[in-house]
Amino acid sequence: MAEETGNKDVFIHRLIDIAGQTAIVHHIPGRIRLQAKLPGLLLARDFEAGDLMKCFIGIVDVRTNAAERSMAISYGTGQ
Repeated sequence: MAEETGNKDVFIHRLIDIAGQTAIVHHIPGRIRLQAKLPGLLLARDFEAGDLMKCFIGIVDVRTNAAERSMAISYGTGQ
């Protein structure tokens, strides 16, 4: 459990670093698309998008597009 918590903490710190290098391109309830600036893309190169679904309740799908430097995150709206 301690190792899992440590991994989650590292993952969250990586997300915080990447967040400053991204912009919201499009958002509708249940789906958000982010685009990374070049520094954010370099920070995210080892990023496992599937870890989002493991770490955050409500995320149902994550799709990345390296050519467009974007990530689409689908989440439950709670309705």
